[in-house]
Amino acid sequence: MAQTSITANPAVAVAGTFATGTATPLNTRSLEAAETITVGKFVVVTADDSSTCELPDATGEVTGGRTVGIALRPASGATSYASGETVTIGTNGEFWVVAEDTGVIAGINPFVRFADAGTYGLGSIRVDADTSDAVALPNAVVTSDTVSAGDLVRVWINGPFV
Repeated sequence: MAQTSITANPAVAVAGTFATGTATPLNTRSLEAAETITVGKFVVVTADDSSTCELPDATGEVTGGRTVGIALRPASGATSYASGETVTIGTNGEFWVVAEDTGVIAGINPFVRFADAGTYGLGSIRVDADTSDAVALPNAVVTSDTVSAGDLVRVWINGPFV
């Protein structure tokens, strides 16, 4: 019989997963992807179809009641959803996401990128209040610190938003 190898240092966190707790019908929902969506990104309901979701590309999509939550990593381990696939979205709880910039400090409100995809893409979180590219996410707070851009950070969101 072949021996199974198990890593002695598993990843502490993975983008698009719960930092605390687990998925239940009370803190998740499912929508169809209207475009390719990377896990760990904030998603919004598509304007013309409430059964689909997309990455935000306008301020009002985040602040105007269309924010749904964070695209969660599927059991398959895939890092993105293709257009037409069912996206599981975390709507309430603490989640791991990739921070877009350095100096993210616990206790601040995260901003969501809606323009100029940048290095980490639309739907990424950041601390810089550059209102031409990002907007504050209502009912959310960062719950851990980062050192570098691209680090994982915990974000608590208190949805559902829509």
